[in-house]
Amino acid sequence: MLLNYVAPTDRGTGVSTAALAHMELQLQGQGVRRAHLVSTRTARRFYEKAGWQPVISDRQGGPVEGVPMEKWLTPAGSAR
Repeated sequence: MLLNYVAPTDRGTGVSTAALAHMELQLQGQGVRRAHLVSTRTARRFYEKAGWQPVISDRQGGPVEGVPMEKWLTPAGSAR
């Protein structure tokens, strides 16, 4: 499992938004149409604002309690 965190001092500066947008573009470039991640409870609203949707209710079981989420990615220039 990989975790992505931004230092608390950098929150609200756009760093997280830029990193997420870059990740989505990289996935699109690899042909990924639907991406999945597990958000922490703290970051859930951040991902929801970026278009990610919870796929099941909150769960436990891993090293980090989280919310599984997904997002349909549309390649640039095409419609979903």
